[in-house]
Order: sequence, then structure tokens, then C-alpha cells
Amino acid sequence: MLKKIFSFKTNIITSSAFILGASILISRILGIFRDRLLASEFGAGDALDIYYASFQIPDFIYNLIVAGIFSAAFLPIFVDYWLKDKNEAWRLTNIVINVLAGILIIVSLILSLLAPVIMPVFFPGFSAQKIQAVVKLSRIMFLSPFFLGLSAILSAVLHSLKKFLVYGLAPIFYNAGIIIGIVFFFPLFGLSGLAWGVVLGAFLHFFIQAPVLFRAGFKPKLIFNFQDHGLKKIVLLTIPRSLTLAANQINLLFIAAFASTLSAGSLAVFNFAHNLQSIPIGLFGLSFALSAFPDLAALSSKEAKEEFHKYLFDVILKIFFFVIPISVLIFVFRAQIVRVVLGAGEFGWRETRLVAASLGVLSLSVFAQSLLTLLARAFYALKDSLTPFLARIVAVIVNILLTFIFFRFFKEKAFLNFLSSLLKLNSLPDIGIVLLALAFAIGEIAGIVFLWIMFSKKYGHFHPDYIFPIFKILLVSLAAGGLGWLALRPLNLIFDTTRFWGIFFQTFFAASIAIIFYLIFTRKENPLL
Repeated sequence: MLKKIFSFKTNIITSSAFILGASILISRILGIFRDRLLASEFGAGDALDIYYASFQIPDFIYNLIVAGIFSAAFLPIFVDYWLKDKNEAWRLTNIVINVLAGILIIVSLILSLLAPVIMPVFFPGFSAQKIQAVVKLSRIMFLSPFFLGLSAILSAVLHSLKKFLVYGLAPIFYNAGIIIGIVFFFPLFGLSGLAWGVVLGAFLHFFIQAPVLFRAGFKPKLIFNFQDHGLKKIVLLTIPRSLTLAANQINLLFIAAFASTLSAGSLAVFNFAHNLQSIPIGLFGLSFALSAFPDLAALSSKEAKEEFHKYLFDVILKIFFFVIPISVLIFVFRAQIVRVVLGAGEFGWRETRLVAASLGVLSLSVFAQSLLTLLARAFYALKDSLTPFLARIVAVIVNILLTFIFFRFFKEKAFLNFLSSLLKLNSLPDIGIVLLALAFAIGEIAGIVFLWIMFSKKYGHFHPDYIFPIFKILLVSLAAGGLGWLALRPLNLIFDTTRFWGIFFQTFFAASIAIIFYLIFTRKENPLL
């Protein structure tokens, strides 16, 4: 029974997307539970600033060395090998795993030794005591890129073989490990227990996938062949993608560094908001993009240009159908969402207002980030890793420039009063983290605009048949959001919104009214019908 479940294979884009979507949903629910535990235990203060800061350099290693291999390079090359000779495909897999493991061990050891020198540079606003804690936790977390690196190659193989179920289970186990760290390790080891939970999650991410790969025919062998033609092709394709992900991590590092100079808890506030806005991106943008990638790679290999474009635009429309209304509803219900998800224990009203404001700002770029996950993979399928890198650079530059502009020129009373009034932040003395969120959101929109222009120039324009459905989706989404906002008022008289269940049911019924309205007027565009 378990063998059948873990070996399950799917071939249809919508069904595979929803298998991925369901697994991502479970993972995100665990992520919400994880964040609620953290918010309840620590609030948005020094402890969580230390915890989130400790992720930055290990995440940078993973994105620079590992993630580029998985998402841009290894999968299309593996597919080419698999179609020609399965034994050669397995040989290539062994070479990549061995080389990657060696690099990760060496880099992690070096950076672990240099951590006391590196951390003060990246977090200039932290006290010496906080820096010391960040160094301690990050040294533990340097173990996680090794397990996640091996797991990423396993994921790429399972992805290309369309074994989406077990592929989707891996992040669920990752979050489960982190939750174990919060619930069981923290009481025993303090903040170090949180870091060990991250390492456990990374190990489980790898462990759940390995048996399925063995059943698919993989046999691990110690092979180091740096002259292998397939490895060279992967490295050439990896460099731009790794630089793209490194640029993205630099973007987040910049935000973390700037947040370290603001009031205590600012980094935690941004991460809470960023995690919440990432839920629809993962559920719909990422799930559709991941399930579409093998098919896009196959169509590209066959040089089926017309089929490639039609397939891509169909998936774009499906993503927009879900993420545009969700973005609107996140903005409308931002305060209610934060109160329901995070409002417990040490997480107070000040933190709620700051996270809600940051979430509202970030929701404006959810459509851009969702589309980016798909469009970037369309470029990778076409063996073009450079253009997504340039788009990422545009996003980073815009974010950094706007951050300095906001803090240098727009920290004027009139601008801050306008922003405070719009996002209901009156009486809060330090709303700098909201400016960081705004700069990030505008940067993401600039990145997707650039990527779309380049795609149109290189590979063809957007088909006019898709313009009206997207325009309709946008208008109906805005109307649904307005209806949901109006519904909050009378529901506020029915439910006691000072209590969890009161705010939950107020949000549930108001959002349900908005969603029903949206589904009625977008029946023709609904990919489920």
C-alpha cells in the first residue's frame, strides 16, 4: 500500500498541480502552526530576530550552490539523459550528488569558522550579545544545507519522473522537524533547540524521498568525474540560476541588515508577514510552475513552439484565477488574518498592527511573485538561465534604491502620516519595517515587468485571447474584495471580535461572501469546471 502511494505518478497539469498544491497546503498549514508557536512563545522581539538572522547565511549557501542545480540545470539535463539512456541518467545523478556533497561540506565548515567575523557585517544593528547568539545558532544550522542539498537532487529526479506525491511530502516533514524543535528541543536546549529542529527538518526532507528513489532504480555509487559532459552542462546552466537565487538571498539579507538597525522585533515582523504572503504563492504559483516544468522542458526539447506558448499561457491564466482574488482578500482581511494566525501569548497588538500593515503591502506583489515562479521556469525549459537572473537583479536594485529613498527622503511627516492613516498605524512610533516591505513589493513587481518584456521580445507576445479573461478576473476580484470589506461591518456587531472565535467567524463569513461572489462571476474562467 505504502509502495503504491509513494510511487504514485501523475501526468495531467491540473491534477498534478493540485497534488502539489495539496501537499504545499499541508506544509503551509504546518508553517502557520510553526509561526503561531513562535509568536506565542516569543512575540516579535530579540529572540526571533536572532532566530531569523541565523537562517540567512545557511540559506544563502543553499540558494547559491544547491537550488540553482535543482530548478534550472539538473532537471532538464536529467530528462534528456533519461529519454536516451536510463543507466547514464543514474550515473549522472551519482556524479552530481557526490560533487555537491563535497562542496557543501567544505563551504559550510569554512563559513562556520568565519561566522564571528561575518555576522557583525550582515547585522550591524545587533548588540554583541545578539551577534554571539546568531553565531551559535547559525553554526548548528550550517548542517541543514548538506541534507537539503542531497534532498534537492532527489527531488529533481522524482519531479522529472512525475512522482509528485512523495516530492510534495518532503517540505511537510521539514516543517514537522522545526515544530519538534520548538515544542520539544527548545525547553531542553533553549534557542539552540530551535536550530536543532531546523537540522532535523532538513534530515527528514531527505529521508522521506530516498526510499522512493531507490525503488525507481537508483543505486548510490562513489563517482567523481569532473570532466563529465553532463556535469559541465549542468554547471554552465547552474551559474546564472545560482546567481539569480543568490541575488534573491542578497535581497533578503539586505532587508535583514536594515531591519537590524530598526526597533527590536522588526526582522521578526517582516518574516511573519513574508511567510503569510508566501502561502498563496506556494499553493498556486509554485505548484502550477513545478507541475508544468517537466512538460515545458519536454516541449522545448521537441522544439514545439506553438504548443509551448499555448501551454504556458494556459497555466498563467490558471495562476491568475487563484492569486489575484487571494491577493485582494489578503489586503482586505490583513488584520483579521494576523490576529487569527499569530494572535496568541506574547504576540501583542503592536506586533499585530505592524505585521498586518507589512502583509497588506506585500500582498500587492503576490501576483508578480507567483507569475515569476512560472515564467522563470519557462526560461529554464528553453535553456535560458541568464534572463531570469537579470530580472532578479532588477528587482534587487529597485528594492535597495527605494529603501534608501524611503528612509532618506520620505521619512517626512506628510508621507508617514499618509502611510500610517492608510494602513491604520497611527500612534505607532516606528513603522520603518513597513517601508522595507513596500520597497520589496515594488521591487518584485519591477522584476516581473522586466521578465515579461524580455520574454515577449525573445519568444513571442502574449496572445490577445487571454487579455479579456485576466482583465475580468481583476475587476471581479476587486469587486469581491469590496463586498468582503462591507460584510465585515455588520458581522462585527454579531461576533465578539475581541476573542479568537469571534474574529475567526467574522473573517470566515465575510471572506465566504466575497469568494462566492467571485466564483459566480468567473465560472467561465474557472479551471476546475
